[in-house]
Amino acid sequence: MNSSEILEKLKKAVIDFDEREAVETAEKIVEQKIDIAAAIEALREGMIEVAKRYENKEAFMSEILLSSETMYACLEILEPHIKIGKRIPKKIVIGTVEGDVHDIGKNILKTMLTAAGFKVVDLGRDVPVEKFVSEVEEHGADAVAMSTLMTTTMANMERVANILYEKGLAPRVKIAVGGAPVSGEYADDIGAHIYSTNAIEAVDFFKKVLG
Repeated sequence: MNSSEILEKLKKAVIDFDEREAVETAEKIVEQKIDIAAAIEALREGMIEVAKRYENKEAFMSEILLSSETMYACLEILEPHIKIGKRIPKKIVIGTVEGDVHDIGKNILKTMLTAAGFKVVDLGRDVPVEKFVSEVEEHGADAVAMSTLMTTTMANMERVANILYEKGLAPRVKIAVGGAPVSGEYADDIGAHIYSTNAIEAVDFFKKVLG
């Protein structure tokens, strides 16, 4: 079985919330020295598929939770083996916007940004608009990254962006948005500087924009 097949197996195990299979596959990835970043991306893709099934009423919330537990069990195995890049003197505040308690995508991006060498301030999930702004000010952050899995909470991204511009913090403070319902067009509309559909690509954008 080649690396692509192993990564696909990991993704499928997350979708099927087969924790035993997923953990064994994650351990094999470490043993065979397969790219850890690619493995984490496979986990993310698996969770996106589960979310889509839920939105299409093909899966229950309980299945999303089981898949999440499977993904986090794998992350515990994979994260210690991520190569940490040279420290980058840039600070990023990150969180899931108010009204949304889903933090899978946010946690994966946090892992990848930390591995890339950025200093990350994690605000968690269901973060009030005002807290994003106050934490950016308190930490002198260079960027703020917001995620959401629900269309109904996207407006809070725009609210944060508007306040940052009104206070004169943006465009010095770069704004990043992401999540299943977010698009590049929406990012442009609210004045965001970074948008990506996956964590690996997002890290590259952060390096370019904050470099």
